[in-house]
Amino acid sequence: MLALTFGFSGNGAAEAAPAFAKGADISWVPGMEAQGYKWKDKTGVQRDILDILKNDYQINSARIRVWVNPNMNDY
Repeated sequence: MLALTFGFSGNGAAEAAPAFAKGADISWVPGMEAQGYKWKDKTGVQRDILDILKNDYQINSARIRVWVNPNMNDY
């Protein structure tokens, strides 16, 4: 019963690993950009933070929180 729960086939064949989600909370980006924050990649080139996260760090999912009356001075 335990083997079925974890998806083992029992025939010894290797199964493909599930896709891995690598994410970031990007809710803070608009507020920081409004305050003048800029981001640079590992080589020191200024780029869009979402481009850096996606292409340099392979981020493939994002969390976006929504605030009511946010305090924009807490960065």
